[in-house]
Amino acid sequence: MFNTDFNEAADLPVDLFTSAGVAITGALYSSVTVQYKKYGGAVWVTKTMSGANWTEDAGGLYYISFTADELDTYNTFQYKVVHASGYFVGLINVSDYATEAASLSSIYSLIATKVSKNDIIDREVSLDKQVAYLQKLYAGMLDDIRELERQAAGLRRRIGS
Repeated sequence: MFNTDFNEAADLPVDLFTSAGVAITGALYSSVTVQYKKYGGAVWVTKTMSGANWTEDAGGLYYISFTADELDTYNTFQYKVVHASGYFVGLINVSDYATEAASLSSIYSLIATKVSKNDIIDREVSLDKQVAYLQKLYAGMLDDIRELERQAAGLRRRIGS
């Protein structure tokens, strides 16, 4: 899964292909409809497209520029692009890596200043539980991604037939 930083603008990839697997090249921003949904969002939001936020790379690869305001919610961010000849569905993880790293640094500093061995052990157990919880969340997100990929493959088969 693609990752991006919380509350920072980012260019997210789009692979546009026909149902036959042929790359769609030369697609203009005016020929696509882009929608996105933040984690916990109930509805898809239609993004206003322009030449400034739609860039073609090569071989059907494009980039959409999303603003910091659009990426201001932690966890998954879904986006979809519809073109007359094909479509793309993207899923990314939005996280604040700098804040997470600073938090870990603070925790390590706190542990280093403790005199009691029991305090350190208790803190380590707590951190182990947090890691286990995050691993469980990550595994769940991977399962969700696999399910979305399975659904996308089914849609591609139905579109192709």
